[in-house]
Amino acid sequence: MASYLGSKELQEYIASEPEPDFKLFIAKNKNDIAVWSSSFNICSALDLFTIWENRYKAAWNLDSIKGKKQCPRITVKDTLYLWQSIENIIHAIKSIKGEHAHEAFTIPKGKSSFPVAFKQASVDTTRTQQTSIETLDQLENSSSSEQSSCSSPDDILPVYQYNNNNIPVPLANKRYNINQFDVSLAFHAFQSVASKNIDTMNIELNVSHILALSSIFLIQREKCHPDLIGVFTEEKLKDIFNDQCKRFKTRKYNHTSIRNVDQITSIIKNVKNDLLTRENGIIETYRLGFTPSPLSLVTTTITNLPTPTFSASPEQQSPDHQEAVPGPLLPLPKNVNKILKCVVNLIEKLPNQDIKEDFLELEFYHRFIDPILSGLFDDPDNGILFRWTIEPNEESEHEYMTRKCPDGTITLLDGLYFGPSLGFVDVKSAKREHDKHVISNDLVRLGLLSKNAIDQSNANGCLVIQVRGLTLDFYITKLAADGMYTMFHLYSLKAPSSIESLQGFVAYFDEILSILDIFDEHCLTFTTGDTIQHSFKRKSLSDEAFDTILSKMKSNKRPCYTSYNQ
Repeated sequence: MASYLGSKELQEYIASEPEPDFKLFIAKNKNDIAVWSSSFNICSALDLFTIWENRYKAAWNLDSIKGKKQCPRITVKDTLYLWQSIENIIHAIKSIKGEHAHEAFTIPKGKSSFPVAFKQASVDTTRTQQTSIETLDQLENSSSSEQSSCSSPDDILPVYQYNNNNIPVPLANKRYNINQFDVSLAFHAFQSVASKNIDTMNIELNVSHILALSSIFLIQREKCHPDLIGVFTEEKLKDIFNDQCKRFKTRKYNHTSIRNVDQITSIIKNVKNDLLTRENGIIETYRLGFTPSPLSLVTTTITNLPTPTFSASPEQQSPDHQEAVPGPLLPLPKNVNKILKCVVNLIEKLPNQDIKEDFLELEFYHRFIDPILSGLFDDPDNGILFRWTIEPNEESEHEYMTRKCPDGTITLLDGLYFGPSLGFVDVKSAKREHDKHVISNDLVRLGLLSKNAIDQSNANGCLVIQVRGLTLDFYITKLAADGMYTMFHLYSLKAPSSIESLQGFVAYFDEILSILDIFDEHCLTFTTGDTIQHSFKRKSLSDEAFDTILSKMKSNKRPCYTSYNQ
């Protein structure tokens, strides 16, 4: 039998398995097959299938035991999606040339990882043709000189106008690295995969690809496209997500919480059980912000809410009851008052029980979503307005995809005028929360809006809020490195649909505190001078490219790797 890259592994698999399966072998060895096939002059999905089908059959017949049985019938239909993914990985290998990329990656011994570019030691160079190609160092020098000439917003480097082999390589000393793993270089490879396949994309399946073509790296938990896994590996994607959690102090790195939230839960319970009227429930919630004595902060950064001084309805009070006179409104630990305001809004607006009929979208906004978002982000005293927008804002006028204005914005006032946008909101009611085309379209638009806001205002970050029915997904977009904007999924919250379900919303208070702290730290701060270099920025995907993608047929049957409830 002819010797080729992967022949040993293929023979060992067939010999060791009682019932070998071609599809299973391809799925388990997808990344390695891309390595073994990267030297082919042709590498379309169908060509790859034909080559490896013949090799599999030859290895089957070679095995003394299996050779006595007929090789099971193999059809391209069963494995085509795997070969398309392998084809994309091969394009990524070739696009970054593969001579020096392995220096930026640390590969655990004995583990399969991303192809030849990042695992060159696995390739038997005696059996592959040597080719003379320019090194990444040379590419970096050329891209550095290109980028250094950028001096105005019009000079920001576009990604899509480059072919898949000429997307600017990020500057070596301005990259995003995690434990010697070069995230920027891997993202560059994924951009190459995306640019190569733009004609075959659809928005339901390829949100990560479309955002990548505008230099936005969507980072989320577990829901990753196979192409991302093929380039980064699942292990590295988890490391990246964990690193983002650490940077923003979310999830297991969030150590701030409110103590005595049972006081709020008690008020909500009393309103639900008619022991308090809504008006008295609102008053009692506000009273939690008043106390005769300062609040105490413990060293573990757990926040104490004061015990309310008023807890009984007027009917329950004794005739001699003297109402306690509250002291001044004290500066509660950061952002706790905003949560109290949010609870007050919900007590005022929510129906007593879940309504069985669907709400119109505008009513849905104002009854279920506005009480939360306006309570958390509307802060006129500090020049911050939460707005439900009708006309396009400044950021939405620059790109084709973003010409439809978002449903809401968080805006910083500039004197008597609307200034830069600090965050964007898109809402879809329960009737449309499972429409994959609409939800994916909204997420791409929100990503581009947040990127445009950073490019124009030099904000350190921009908040993105996507509402799908009663689910609120929070993201933070930042210009993290040369040519890379990260769009990191912070948390998913479930809005209450009635007073009966409001008690469950209290469980999200720690996450809400974390979101508000991130907003204050990253979205309310702006860079000046060289803190964020202008040359790091990239233009968004062109109008023509969006036309190509968005003109395709819609299908709710396609897999969706970004909607958490799909």
